Formats: sequence, C-alpha cells, structure tokens
Amino acid sequence: MIIVQKYGGTSVASLEKISAIAKELKELSKNFKLVVVVSAMGKKTNELLAKANSLDEKANGRELDALLSTGEIETASLLALALSKEGIKAKSLSGRQAGIYTNSSHNKAYIEKIDCKKLYEHLKDSDVLVVAGFQGIDSTGNITTLGRGGSDTTAVAIASVLNAPCEIYTDVAGIHTINPKDFEKAKTLKSANYDQIISLAFSGAKVIDIRAIEIAKKYNTPVFVGQSLEKDKSKGTFIFSSPLDQNTFLEAKKQNAQKDKQNCIKQSHSNKKAQILHLTKQKGILKRKKSLVYANIFAYLIDGVLHNLQKILLKNCKKCDFYCSKPHFWHNNKNIDSKNYHFKKQANKSFSAIDNGFESPVITGIATKNIRQITIQTNKQKEFFNKVCEKSLFLEMFSQKEKTLSFACTEDDFESIKQTFASFAPTTSKALLKITLVGNALATHPQIVANIFSALEKADVKVISSELSDLALSIVINPKNKSLAIKSLCQELDL
Repeated sequence: MIIVQKYGGTSVASLEKISAIAKELKELSKNFKLVVVVSAMGKKTNELLAKANSLDEKANGRELDALLSTGEIETASLLALALSKEGIKAKSLSGRQAGIYTNSSHNKAYIEKIDCKKLYEHLKDSDVLVVAGFQGIDSTGNITTLGRGGSDTTAVAIASVLNAPCEIYTDVAGIHTINPKDFEKAKTLKSANYDQIISLAFSGAKVIDIRAIEIAKKYNTPVFVGQSLEKDKSKGTFIFSSPLDQNTFLEAKKQNAQKDKQNCIKQSHSNKKAQILHLTKQKGILKRKKSLVYANIFAYLIDGVLHNLQKILLKNCKKCDFYCSKPHFWHNNKNIDSKNYHFKKQANKSFSAIDNGFESPVITGIATKNIRQITIQTNKQKEFFNKVCEKSLFLEMFSQKEKTLSFACTEDDFESIKQTFASFAPTTSKALLKITLVGNALATHPQIVANIFSALEKADVKVISSELSDLALSIVINPKNKSLAIKSLCQELDL
C-alpha cells in the first residue's frame, strides 16, 4: 500500500527537524511505500521573494517561478539524504520529475495532468519518494508554481492519482474550530466533510489550501491533518466525503486498540476455519471430529499457497506493481504501533487515460427558482428576526446595509411574506428567476465563471445580480429569458 504525506515549512524548518522526520519515516517505510511532499524550509519562500523584489519590485512570471521552486527542491534533497543515512532507499523529485503538468499561469498555475506512471517507475526501486511541492512544468517546459498553499495541493493531487490516502502534517494538531490565536480555548475538530472544510477555507480560515480539498472532494481522497512528529496519529482532523465515513472511523476509535488487534486476528482465524470446514465437509476431505486440528494445518497451507500465488500474479500485473489493498475504507494496520492509524482506500479511478483538466472544476447541475426580492427600511433587527422565526420563514440572498435589509423569497411564499412584513413598508421587485449552478471549485477557478457570464452575454441575457461561493453560483435574470439562458449554459458547460 502507498501512503502520501506532506510536511509544511515549519515542520522542516531545520536540519534537526528533517532528521527527526526521517527517523519516523524509517519505521513507516517498513510496511508501506511512501510519497512525501515537502514545502520550503521555514520562511525560505519569503526570503527568496524578498531577494527578487530587491532587484525588481514587480518581479513575477517565469523567472520568479524558477527561483521560488528551488526552496522545495532544497528540502526534498535534504530529506532524501537524511533518509539514506537511515538506510532507506529514498529519492528526491522535482515537480517535473514527478510528472506534474500545469497550465502556463505563472505564480498560480493549475494542474492539468499527473503522469502517475512516472511515480510508479520511481517507486519500483525506492521505498520513499520525496517530492518538491508547490511546483510543476507547463507544456513548453517552463517551471511553474501553484501559489501559496501549493504543497497541500501537490500532496492531495498525487494521493488522488495513486488512489492513496493523504496525511498533511503541520505545526498544529489538526484543524481548529477557530484560530487559536483569536481564541485560546479553540477546540480541535476530530472529523469533518469536504464541504465544511471548503467553506471554512473559502471564508478565510487558514486550515488547508482550498484547492487541495477541492481535489480531495472531486476524487474522494481521504485526508488527515495532524501535527508533525506526534506519536499518536489519531490526534488530528480526519476529512471524509460523508458522515457515514466519519462515523465508521469514530466508532472504531472508541474501542481499545490492542483488543481490536487481538479480536481481529482471532476473528480472521475463526473465519478461515469456518470457510475451510465448510469446503472440506462438502468435499469429504475431513471428518467433523478431526476438523479443528486439520483445519488449522490446512489454513496455514492455504495461506502460504495464496500468498505466493498473489506475489506471482502481482509481479506480472500491468496496472501497478504494489499490493492492491482490500476495499476497507479505514484500517488499523496490525503491524504498526496500535496508536498509529492509517487509511486503506479502495482504488476508485484509473488516471492513465486522463490527459488534461485534472484540477478543472466540476459542475454537478443547474437548478432554477422563481423568486421576488423584498427590501425594507428598519433599525429593529430583533423585531424583524422574531417574525422570521415565528413564521419559520426561509429567506435567501440576504444582505444588510445600514438600515436597509434585503432578501429574496420564492414566488409561492411572496404574498404571505409580504403580509408578514407589511408594518415595515416593504418595497418589492417584479417576478425574477434565480439560476443556481451547483458544483465544486467555482470561486477558485475564475475562468469557469468568466465562461458562464460570457455565454449569457452572447445569448443577450442580462444579469440583474449574482452571488458566488466555492460550491455554487447564483444568477438572477428576467424570467422571460429562462429558456435562452438554460440552453446557453448547458451548451457552454456540456450538461
């Protein structure tokens, strides 16, 4: 099984820290193939940027990318050297050597494809690959960087193409409910789903790069965020696709790890015995009274045969050269210390056929709703919201400016809501249509938003107002243009 890990700048800020990480990776590499993505040491990126700005205050583009990429390459080489000293077969890779291809937007490039075959080739003769994060290469061979937080994006992207879990290590123990600098008693989230973390990151929380979680959500890649060199890997935040996945982990975690290990082994042996007893009884190989002794012997013989057969089959497997894990989402590996929890994820997608658009946004669908906009003048917010709660009203596109409150409601609820707020002397709009495009990575990929508005402009559809989040784009138009707008959007987005 392959595990992808990422270490942030503070985690690799000194040679001592890099050596400590190498010692920890030594133990883990005994049971797993590892791909470790690293950031530049400490504030190295800022130092390089300061040097560039001292020569040219407007430094940007190609040469700046070439300069900034050296910070991560330095860290990758140093960690590979530290691992080699520990007796581990390790190799450092730049973004180009790792097969990370991007567009040509210097200083904030987007990943277009990753050649996972290159990674598999390097893993054949290495136990640990140390990849320089934050960087890639465009179609013309220029070095590009992914922008701030790009190492997170690199790690999750690599984990996605390798169908592996991703563990991100920083200087804090997981994701907090609020920045501990703002509130000392901030709690650590034990788990969260992709959308929750995307919303936090989009709203300004410095938890993890938003593009990294967008990729994790797109390819259903589980992510763990924890503190580097923390022995208890259960301390941190687990990011899953759904509450079901979260509950699966949290329920398993409540039980004693050592008992789980013993029960797992006993249950495994018991299941094998039961299966063998059933088979041998049918075939007449064993009699019931001798079944217990012979079943044990037979079980170990079968285990040995299957193990060697598996090695022969996998040796000639063209898809990959490594152990294909069973479809258990979460697994406490019995060969590892009981406090070290690791993912086991079933392969869910082959990336060999994907040429472009790896990081491109996903549009799930389009929804429409007939609405009316209402505006009231009031400085009595308490009275207003008391009425909202009393009537259990659902208001959307809500905004407040000084003494003005504006919101929208559905056409069906318009008359009753108008009556509810009659004492506030509301002003109302004509009938409007709200079109909502639901997807992922909308706000962080401005090109898709530009294409949407361009398509509407070409169709001569006037946009009255709009509202954007990372997960949805809502556009308000005249209802008479509904068919024209929907047709142009579907053609543009290939829905």
